[in-house]
Amino acid sequence: MEAARSDELTRATEEMRSAFVRGDWDVVVDLFEGISDEFKGARQLRLEATCLAARAWAALNDRSKARALIQPLAKAEYKKPIHYEFLARAFLDLKQYEAAARACEKAHSLRPVEIAGDAPQADAAPDHPAAS
Repeated sequence: MEAARSDELTRATEEMRSAFVRGDWDVVVDLFEGISDEFKGARQLRLEATCLAARAWAALNDRSKARALIQPLAKAEYKKPIHYEFLARAFLDLKQYEAAARACEKAHSLRPVEIAGDAPQADAAPDHPAAS
């Protein structure tokens, strides 16, 4: 049962990534809202999906919803640079440059640990299509 739930969350997060790359913000938000209560214990997927949803809300010019999603995540500590990179991109989309810089600095400080092999590498956060 746990493996099936994990597979479902992984598929939904992959769909969110695809919709995000296409700039289909409503789909990103709808997918997130459909699975947001299911992320208990799936911290990495929850972080990525929440950051994608926050960035989609920012693209839809609803910054208050985006901030409400991202602020609780910003208070936590993470072990992998990719987690801080997700946060940094969300903060950039929200034009919260100091918070983005702090997240980048934290990611940079964790990079030597990842390179040394103490932490598995993950895929990079998708770029905002509007920035391309």
